[in-house]
Amino acid sequence: MTMPSEPSGKGTTPFKRILRKISAVAGRAEAGKESDRKGFFTSRLFLGLVAFACGVLLTGSMMLVYFSMTRTEPDSRIAEKTATGEALPSVRDLLDPSSLPYEEALGGSLEQAVKQVDYALLRTLERLELSRRSLLLESVEVRSQKGEEYHFQRLGVAVDGLRERFISGLRTALATWAPSANLRKGQDDVYRVIIEGVPTHELSFLPLRDEQIADGEDGIPAQAENTTKPAMPDSAERPIAGEQGIQPPPVGVAPQPLPAGAPRLAIVIDDIGESMRAVERLTKLDYLVTLAIWPRSSHARRAAEYGWKQGREIMVHQPMEPLGYPKVNPGPGALFVTMNADQIHTVLAENLKMVPHAVGINNHMGSRFTQNKVGVKAVLSELYGRNMFVLDSVTHGGSVLYNEAVASGLPAYRRSVFLDVVRDKKSIVHQLEKAARIAQREGSAIAIGHPTAETLAALEEWQRIRNRNVRIVSVMGLDKVVQDRQ
Repeated sequence: MTMPSEPSGKGTTPFKRILRKISAVAGRAEAGKESDRKGFFTSRLFLGLVAFACGVLLTGSMMLVYFSMTRTEPDSRIAEKTATGEALPSVRDLLDPSSLPYEEALGGSLEQAVKQVDYALLRTLERLELSRRSLLLESVEVRSQKGEEYHFQRLGVAVDGLRERFISGLRTALATWAPSANLRKGQDDVYRVIIEGVPTHELSFLPLRDEQIADGEDGIPAQAENTTKPAMPDSAERPIAGEQGIQPPPVGVAPQPLPAGAPRLAIVIDDIGESMRAVERLTKLDYLVTLAIWPRSSHARRAAEYGWKQGREIMVHQPMEPLGYPKVNPGPGALFVTMNADQIHTVLAENLKMVPHAVGINNHMGSRFTQNKVGVKAVLSELYGRNMFVLDSVTHGGSVLYNEAVASGLPAYRRSVFLDVVRDKKSIVHQLEKAARIAQREGSAIAIGHPTAETLAALEEWQRIRNRNVRIVSVMGLDKVVQDRQ
């Protein structure tokens, strides 16, 4: 017997109805999960974007707070100090040789530390609002410690009632700027600065005079400035026609005789040839400055021609291999200890052609090359026929350049002072005064600097206050140079 069919939904068993309901519920649950998944990922993306934006805002706020706390001067004052060559007190790496625009540290580590102490002394005076004239450089001696030369200085300090504050301030400044130095009081009431067991400075206290209170530009009182300027540099300081094969510059000045035995100082500015503005400023000084020109620089020939027409002595600043090579690169046209004599002659001859009117050379870097007798002798043999002089920049205490030049019969000289190990105008002026004192003690001296903003500003300031009993001459004007150091 056949059962009649029933409409949909009817006649189904309870089991099938349960299965159908379960299936419907599962479908609705699956749709809900998909919707939840989409909402979840959308929420995560939104939260991520919000977190990123908050991070950017927080970082920006922290940077603003940091710079507002560390900036001690307005932008206009910072720009002014940069232009005038005055060091910014907050810049610690002024004393780091690796921060200098030359690739090799200047002078030995002890002499660098001496200059850092000099800077600490000047900073102490500045904080007490005293003129740099409160620090009187009484004498300078060139001493030697384990083969390294350094300058021992005796200084008078005129601070009067500020003595205890000066001592306290100097201890703080030494800890900041010259951490290897210590200040000790002797039984004679004289204070001495000791660097790793070596005495380098001796300080005695003097009464404070009114003119030593900082009241002029950069703490220089107006009455201390020498406003008398000669119209032209002394012609007796110029190279003489025919001497050492030099032709006279186009412009001449009537000779002015020098007193017998007058101390003489030559100032050489290295690294010339990249900035003609620096050359122009140097030739406007009221005293002679020798221009040592990089032979492969952008404006080598132009700088040499311009300087020669202004009556300035021209030298070749010859790159030589440093101890740090190849990490420290002396630049194009350099001489290396791996070169044979023919290669050295070829490179040097090419460099000499690039600097017209040159009458001598000095070394750029060369802490390795100038210790190599074979290489040095090859250089000297090339120079001998050209009748040129040699200036040993003494970038290393073991340099044989000066001694070998003397032995070969060439006119030879040695550097006495590096001016700008510490790139600060006040410090560089102090080094110029130190060089003048060495000239007074030994009869002559040679100072070497570089065309940085700080050095140019210091040279311009120094012409107003320098001791005119010390004659500023060309290197060849050092007709009596005392090279044997004490």
